[in-house]
Amino acid sequence: MVSINLFKRKPKATTEEDAASTASANKNSSETKKTKGKGKLQKEQIETTTLRVKIPPNVKPGQQFVVYNGTRKIKLTCPKNAQAGQSLMIKVPKENTEKQINGENVIPIPDSSPPAYDVIIPPNTRGGTKFAVLINGTTMMVTAPANAVAGMKLRIVPQQLKLIDKKGQKGQTFEVRVPEHIQPGESFPLMANGMRIILQCPQNAEGGQMVRFNLPFRSKNMIVKKLEYDVDGWARTLQVAQMKFQWARVSKKRKSMKNSIAKRMNENAYVRHISKHGMELIPAQCELVDSSLVTDQGEELANFEDLIEMQRKSLSEKTDAFHKLCKRLGREDSKDRSFVCIKVRRENLLGDSLRAVMSLNQENLRRRWVVQFKGEEGIDAGGLKREWFELISEELFDLNTGLWMTSGDNQMNLQIHPASNVLNEGCLLYFRFLGRVLGKALFDGELVKGHMVQTFYKHLLGWPVTFQDLENLDPEYYKSIKALMEMDDVEYACLDFTTNEDMMGTHKTIDLIPDGANVDVTNENIVRYLEAILNYRLVGRFREQLRELSLGFTDVVPPSLLTIFDYQELELLLCGLPTIDMNDWMDNTSYTGLFKTEKDLVITWFWETVIEMEEEKKARLLQFATGSSGVPPNGFAFLKGNDGRISTFKIHGVPVETCMYPRAHTCFNRIDLPKFESREQLQERLEVAITMVSTGFDLE
Repeated sequence: MVSINLFKRKPKATTEEDAASTASANKNSSETKKTKGKGKLQKEQIETTTLRVKIPPNVKPGQQFVVYNGTRKIKLTCPKNAQAGQSLMIKVPKENTEKQINGENVIPIPDSSPPAYDVIIPPNTRGGTKFAVLINGTTMMVTAPANAVAGMKLRIVPQQLKLIDKKGQKGQTFEVRVPEHIQPGESFPLMANGMRIILQCPQNAEGGQMVRFNLPFRSKNMIVKKLEYDVDGWARTLQVAQMKFQWARVSKKRKSMKNSIAKRMNENAYVRHISKHGMELIPAQCELVDSSLVTDQGEELANFEDLIEMQRKSLSEKTDAFHKLCKRLGREDSKDRSFVCIKVRRENLLGDSLRAVMSLNQENLRRRWVVQFKGEEGIDAGGLKREWFELISEELFDLNTGLWMTSGDNQMNLQIHPASNVLNEGCLLYFRFLGRVLGKALFDGELVKGHMVQTFYKHLLGWPVTFQDLENLDPEYYKSIKALMEMDDVEYACLDFTTNEDMMGTHKTIDLIPDGANVDVTNENIVRYLEAILNYRLVGRFREQLRELSLGFTDVVPPSLLTIFDYQELELLLCGLPTIDMNDWMDNTSYTGLFKTEKDLVITWFWETVIEMEEEKKARLLQFATGSSGVPPNGFAFLKGNDGRISTFKIHGVPVETCMYPRAHTCFNRIDLPKFESREQLQERLEVAITMVSTGFDLE
């Protein structure tokens, strides 16, 4: 080992034993520095500390390398008698931790707990991109929101490393190599003990270096485990710094695309973020969710390990575990056997139900409900409540209420009517009420009448959305946006930061950003324009209504508990598994492309595989192909497309070279099916396609 004193010009070599004793003796030693004062030399005591660092790979004697100590970046020169991999002992001035250093664009918020800061977004920063700020002497990376503009103030709460310390719960140490491109302070996703987590690179580490961290597992195996990185796609991960769930894009290889704008839009994902005054889309990786389920009394019902384990289970196993936790939240396992009685009149079902449910606090929303129809005899043993959920949801999803309209990609699916606040004066109260009805239906295992577009199930769960979701709401508009992404020079499109909306026969121009009519779309701001369009189309058109629907839903079901489901599972749990007549499905399917008839061998393999599927998998395939788990009342012959016309199920044959996995076009109920070489290959890749579509993973 080599010892270096940064107060001296030449390094001093020591033995391993000498270095160890030096580190122990000089941990907080003092150095004497001579200074001039009033005509004579004075001695100034400087507190020092001794550090042990390792020379990085490929560094030769005489070459410089960088190490980090707290908030400081230290440059060192490799001694002549040292080599890569060898440890050095260096002595540096002790860092003044009391000195608080902030960048010019950082404004501390007085008396905030935890400490918060207003950060001014620097010039040339686009939404979704990261920029560096200096807070308390530490450089941190901040992600700009989707609507970011230069000069905008962004309030942040810096992350603080927290480790859970609970009685009887042991930790486990992990070791991982920091990816080469990662800088100190940046985060990167990986797999730990089968769980996806996000780890922040320490300030004293760099790409290629091995680092260790601890997670509070209850495992008895305490050895150091080496980790591997996950596969491509968006995945829910555990952020170690705050022990919260966070979305992350984990990727080994990314699809090569000629157009960089299309590539970026293809890779980006966004999550709805609910604030005190509204809702907007933010980059998916910026949203954090609690990773434990805790009661109002402070009892932890499930920690992050429990929730992650539930996320891996089958739908039936998830449902059983979910309802056991719901019963504990509703205190059904306690001595308190009280219940909530919902009294309604059939002739005034909507009004009575709304008043009864909206008067309940969170505790009573989670208790056992008993429904009583006034003027009717009988005790509710479950049947009356089941009937109430069916009747009330049927009324709330009725198009005549003005709250909903049919979707652009599937006439069976509903989306919020942009003019619902005009068509129905009390629409916000109705949406909050509906959110509670949906939440309670999930909580109690009841079913509702009405299928929403898949995007709304994603919003309820806080699931990532992409530009592909725009196709589900408005296929024609999606085509125009896709064409815009492929233009070499978007200025020829003559666009500004506005969009047009026909509101009950009245043409309106909507600003996507402040004073958007005076901001032209250029190649420099096209990404910001596309993100503003996505934010408006998926959230902004019905921002207040969607916010109330989401808040009503989480009034009943805690967000941390919702993390165990994907959006397809949520639709199946709320609407039920469909009854699928396979003969009806096959009889009303047409074939195009490489497949001419149902006698083609690959088509035979396809239907044999589907017939052997469990009912849940069949429903997922139906969701994958049509965008909904629902079957038309009169069968597959009446399946409709985005224009409201009959559009039966289609299987389009394509070469395996151009499409490795089955691909869906929900707007006209079609699957592109590769001409696989074996039934086993078809079965495996079809399974992957209908499963991975709900996780945001890339399949090509």
